[in-house]
Amino acid sequence: MTTPSSHSTDQRRSWRPPAKATLRSRLGPYRLCLKIGEGGMASVYLARTGAGEGSHRPLAIKVIHPHLASDRAFVDMFLDEAEIASRIHHVNVCSIVDYAADGDGYYIAMEYVVGESLMALWRKLSRSPPEDRDLFARRIARVLSGLCEGLHAAHELCDADGDPLHVVHRDVSPENVFLTYDGTVKILDFGVASALHKRHRTRTGIVKGKFAYVAPETLRGAKPDRRIDIWGVGVIAWELLTGRRLFRQETDVDTLHAVTEAEILPPSQVLEGLPPELDAIVLRALRREPS
Repeated sequence: MTTPSSHSTDQRRSWRPPAKATLRSRLGPYRLCLKIGEGGMASVYLARTGAGEGSHRPLAIKVIHPHLASDRAFVDMFLDEAEIASRIHHVNVCSIVDYAADGDGYYIAMEYVVGESLMALWRKLSRSPPEDRDLFARRIARVLSGLCEGLHAAHELCDADGDPLHVVHRDVSPENVFLTYDGTVKILDFGVASALHKRHRTRTGIVKGKFAYVAPETLRGAKPDRRIDIWGVGVIAWELLTGRRLFRQETDVDTLHAVTEAEILPPSQVLEGLPPELDAIVLRALRREPS
């Protein structure tokens, strides 16, 4: 199997549209078993390695949509995601096993995360607030700690010469963070991440990420840095602790207005019994002035 780090030079030099755009039961060395997800750029399949009966290691294979596989800009974004994520080796980041071009398109093979997204967790919490608020807050704090550890590993990433790559996830939201059934937090989807040496560059004025978790300085056109990820953690923290949505409104325009103008109450004022010590941490992450 080709290791992720060996692809960067060859892929950049030899990009080409795939010859055809049909999906087989196999992709590279992987056997596709079941579609488990789909987004705007790619579909995700449960797969396994090897052809033998004794080889059953489960993986998630992300396959770029056929109609996008001949679009250079989308392929560049896809390969950027693979290269950035494959460099990050941390327990709180979903690991990339392999990525390559295949006759049917481009794919990323990654760790199969068995658990639930923080959005699924939030939905449960919103329906039934916890009785023991102190224990609940401690558990949420542990989840947030794992999320921060994974993001810090991305933010501190350097190249082979030790120079910072300035990685910013840019889409820190409950859908992109999973809590495994053994209690480990995993950050997924670096598809819109910002980093040095990327192929694809976002045009000025284009907002990346989900609007309810976008940092205010992004809307002002500021260059993204790690602080916009901290803002996303702050929104997730507030919503998990309170069981409510912070900025989400009926329309995108109203949501963006709320991001810049809505009052942000301390979590303990929204859900009685939460430890007030968490208020200062959450509200600092949600300061609208980055400095």
